[in-house]
Amino acid sequence: MVAVPSSKLAVVLTFLFLYIVIVASTHKEIIEAGGAVALVGLIAIAGSLFLLLYITPIAVEIYVICKPITRRNDHFRRTHKLYDTIINLLKEKNG
Repeated sequence: MVAVPSSKLAVVLTFLFLYIVIVASTHKEIIEAGGAVALVGLIAIAGSLFLLLYITPIAVEIYVICKPITRRNDHFRRTHKLYDTIINLLKEKNG
């Protein structure tokens, strides 16, 4: 089975739901008295799925990229502090 990236899946599903909304809005039965509520519901579902399938993975990706950078910077900070401590200890011992 081929893995599909979530962003591609999100784009496909977004266009699918937008197509459903457009098709639903062109039918007179749906636009009648209760049809506006159904149309708003379809738009809300499409927007929710867009948010869930497209925006959320982007936020997770940003977190996944930034977390190792933060860890690396902390490691460099601790290493620098260790070397400073070793240098100060050697200076104090020698003199």
